[in-house]
Amino acid sequence: MSVGQRLSKARKAMKMSGETAGKLIGVSKGQISNIENDTSQLMKGHARGLADALGINEEWLLTGEGEMKKSEQKKGDGFNNSGTNNQNTATATSNSNPTSTNSDINQESNNSSDSVWLEVYKQKVSELEAEKVELKDEIKTLKARVSELTDKLIK
Repeated sequence: MSVGQRLSKARKAMKMSGETAGKLIGVSKGQISNIENDTSQLMKGHARGLADALGINEEWLLTGEGEMKKSEQKKGDGFNNSGTNNQNTATATSNSNPTSTNSDINQESNNSSDSVWLEVYKQKVSELEAEKVELKDEIKTLKARVSELTDKLIK
């Protein structure tokens, strides 16, 4: 199984769209499709972001070695013991409306999944914004230090 096939398997197991996966790592859904179809390579940094977002081992994603899901999964992470997504099962069994169709259940699950991934995306953006501020401060400090050292060399 290729990296692209493993990404596709994990993404589909979590009921995550290609568009959502792309947004989480800052690429287009077309780029995700290219990776899954093995026409583009998955960059290491993107692999890490996708592995974290999908709750899978980065090593498995990149090499196929080890288990797909992380060994320290939180309870209720969306995977059952077989490594497949259990969100539809939970939605189907908790739905008390006997007239609901599979389409209704899938739509509810997709909306719920999109909502969860939107929150994950917003959290990641927030973390990156905070990191950006820290890096800007660090750059200012380094520029000041370079200026000091330059002045000492000139004297």
